[in-house]
Amino acid sequence: MAVLVIAALFFATSFLLQLVLWRIRLPKTQVLAILLLYLFVPIVITIAAYAFGFAPHLSAAEIVRICVVYVPVTLAYSAFYAALELSSPTLLIISRLAGSKEAGCERAELLEHLRTKLEIAYRFELLENSGLIRMTDGLVEITPRGRFYGEVFEYASRVFGLQKGG
Repeated sequence: MAVLVIAALFFATSFLLQLVLWRIRLPKTQVLAILLLYLFVPIVITIAAYAFGFAPHLSAAEIVRICVVYVPVTLAYSAFYAALELSSPTLLIISRLAGSKEAGCERAELLEHLRTKLEIAYRFELLENSGLIRMTDGLVEITPRGRFYGEVFEYASRVFGLQKGG
């Protein structure tokens, strides 16, 4: 039980700190910031607990179990966050309709909302801020980091048979 409580404490503390930090200033590369934050918060909590004499006595097996719970939850959360970082057309429609309460909204207004929210320029900006592409003088180039991720996704799509003939 202590393993679950400690893993939950690490995650909850990381999450609350993320909320505070995101209110102060939204990072350019949000998913990377999440991964770093969720990596360092348990380390800082552990060091502080030992420094102030509040650290529970855990066996090596319990420490491994905490990691086995915490790491996948953190990775799943970061993947979920990345998926929500860019709104899908379906989510935009539902969100807009939910925001209009019972009245609904005109189809033309909804289409205009989608057109403005799904601007491709915004996606270019996110890719550039993440360091995956570079835009100079009207030219869009992939960075070495972007190429690395592109190759990883290409490899994964071949492994899982997501490409034609794959």
